[in-house]
Amino acid sequence: NVNLTYQIKSSTGKSIRLNNKKYDYLVCIYFDDLYNIKKIIKIASKDIVNDKFSVNDKFLLNTQHINENLENVNIEEDLMLEIKKFGRIYNKLIQENIIKSKRVVGDLGEYYASKQLNLMLNFNNSEKGYDALDKNGETYEIKTRRVYNSERRKSNSRRIRILGKTAKWLIVVTLDKNFECDGMWKMLMKDVNNPKSAHLGVVKSTKDVEIIVNTEIKWLK
Repeated sequence: NVNLTYQIKSSTGKSIRLNNKKYDYLVCIYFDDLYNIKKIIKIASKDIVNDKFSVNDKFLLNTQHINENLENVNIEEDLMLEIKKFGRIYNKLIQENIIKSKRVVGDLGEYYASKQLNLMLNFNNSEKGYDALDKNGETYEIKTRRVYNSERRKSNSRRIRILGKTAKWLIVVTLDKNFECDGMWKMLMKDVNNPKSAHLGVVKSTKDVEIIVNTEIKWLK
């Protein structure tokens, strides 16, 4: 039936969380650390009782119609080599504490800013008001967006959420398509107009902005 709908979720862990079931089938794909496929599970939505649930060992034991089949997964060998290469690089970045979460863009932006400005990153999850400190104890919020020449990513209306942040300084970082730093700006948080709806344009509209790294993005120059 060509009209069947599928929800596809993936994980490198044991559990996958979902909060709705507006589909005919749920497909869960499990990877190892190098993103080799370990398991693919197909579950009919009629076998899912709750709107909010986790696909874990207990859930799978109580579910009737599960289909597991890796034989039909055909991925070209050269593409699999590239996926494994990605896995090795990704895990290396985690080991070096450059990537600390699922927020890859944000983590890279914080890393670039900390190296450029000699900042100490805040690893205390209970202190959400700032991302980094300088040698004088002044606080910094670091916001990163990946911007390059595409219809979705070049809009100057892309939001940066700073409402309620307590840091003294705001650092805005842009990454190019290759995740390299392609712009960095520093400004006082109190000088940002309308923080509730702040967007990338604050790097041009906020007074006394310091350009740390020049950008190639025309509408941000």
